[in-house]
Amino acid sequence: MNHPIFELLKFFKIKYKIIYLLSILSSIFEVIAFGLLGFLIVNFKDLNFKNINFFNYINLDYSLLPILIILSFFFKIIFQILNNYLISSKAWEMRNEVSNFLIKKFVFLNYLTLIKKHSGYIMNIINIECTRSANFINFYFLLISKIISMIIMVIFLLIYNLKYTIVLLLINVILFLIFKNKIYSFSNNIGNLRLLYAKNHTIKLSDIIDSIEEAKIWNFENILVNDYYDVGSKVSEINRKYQFYPSLIVPLIEFFLILLSFTFFIFAYKNNFFNINFIGSFIIFLIISIRLFQSLSAIVTILMKFRSIQASIVFLLKEIKEKNITISNNDKENVNGKIVNIEAKNISFHYEGNKKILDNASIEFKKNTINAIIGNSGEGKSTFLNILTGLINQYHGEIIINQNINLSTINIKSYQSKIAYVTQKPYILNDTIENNITFNSKIFDKEKFNRAVKFANVDQFVNKIDSKFKTILDQNGKNLSIGQLQRISLARAFYRNPDIYLFDESTSALDKDTQNKILDNIKLLKKDSIVIIVSHRLEVLSIADNIFEIKNKKFIKINDKD
Repeated sequence: MNHPIFELLKFFKIKYKIIYLLSILSSIFEVIAFGLLGFLIVNFKDLNFKNINFFNYINLDYSLLPILIILSFFFKIIFQILNNYLISSKAWEMRNEVSNFLIKKFVFLNYLTLIKKHSGYIMNIINIECTRSANFINFYFLLISKIISMIIMVIFLLIYNLKYTIVLLLINVILFLIFKNKIYSFSNNIGNLRLLYAKNHTIKLSDIIDSIEEAKIWNFENILVNDYYDVGSKVSEINRKYQFYPSLIVPLIEFFLILLSFTFFIFAYKNNFFNINFIGSFIIFLIISIRLFQSLSAIVTILMKFRSIQASIVFLLKEIKEKNITISNNDKENVNGKIVNIEAKNISFHYEGNKKILDNASIEFKKNTINAIIGNSGEGKSTFLNILTGLINQYHGEIIINQNINLSTINIKSYQSKIAYVTQKPYILNDTIENNITFNSKIFDKEKFNRAVKFANVDQFVNKIDSKFKTILDQNGKNLSIGQLQRISLARAFYRNPDIYLFDESTSALDKDTQNKILDNIKLLKKDSIVIIVSHRLEVLSIADNIFEIKNKKFIKINDKD
């Protein structure tokens, strides 16, 4: 079966067959309970009535009926509760499996492929569409449960009264066929629009949040509000339709059932069909029919919601199946020994659809040097660092390590383990300051730790906090200033004690005194390392042994302290 629901269940190996069994058991006990209830009502006034014969097979003492009805309803409820629990569990298990799979995919995705995807697009998939996958699974199993219940009720009615049941089935089939195409068309349209509007909504919301600071400075807050109003209104309107129109099904079918029942009742009355057997049969048949029509209305309602989410599931499956083109080189050799020299030879690179950022650019870095890279915005400074770290691996030219090792021939993870890359916006764990500094280290080295926090001037503010290095940082480190977070990021780099330090505007939020102390310590690092700094601050450039400017897509050396 190629239906999206089975592809999803098969892909994530979700076990679900027990849900079918529980649905069958619940439905059987429900039919038994309502059937017995009908017999109880029909014979309630006949005090001389002792036994009931069921379909000429079973004779039962009338006094046992209430007990059997209670037991039947009890088992029906037990199986229904178990079934609902399993449906809910499987649905949210699926949501967790899908979101974890996609997060892993995006985190390990090739960098150039990743940056083509808007952050709002990724947030929408993980947050909105993965949640819809849970709803999709939930609706599917509820739909199956209702269909099973309906089938068992029909079997009971066929045994009880073949002629009336056939008429009833024909009415159900005719009703379904009349509205089928409209239901499918409406649901598919709603589903496609919800998918589109949810994606646009999350992307716009992400852009607005990123622009609030700028909007406050430039006084265009109202523009952000107005921009959101349009996408927000579309999402609200499409969800209003999604919630409202399926809710019409139940009252409309209930009204039709009442109208049909009383029409038949009046017809029977006028044609003198009334007798105790007819009334009894009619009551039993009516009770089961009501449940049958309720199941039908529930099926139609769930089907509308189920189909309206199908577009989201097709979209999710496409994203899940999309190949991650990250090039694995784990089978290549590790970088052995210390990196003392790294050279970029004739590097050319451009982003897809754009002009070249670098064109046959060459540059060399040696141990025991501090190297500064400057250039106008958009000239490729950060892009070059991404090439140097192996983050971007689709370029022309060569990165040569220690004069004889080509970066493309070695294990990239082994190479990256010898680099500390400090950015303007470091990733902060919702954990202790200590763990944010020893980040991803298996063994805690106290001597290295003390040296790192001193070099980054972290101890200067942490010692004023009661819990000191055991202080838990809030999400994104909101309980610290940007400058303090940058110092923690610097300490993280110093603790790693790598062969290559890369600093990308990593002191931009520091005050002058703190920056100067850290720069003095960076000068001490170059004895054992290669230090590369991207910055425009004169204080930073003053400690550089070599300053390179990116100009006309090439590196130009503008000083020489050798």
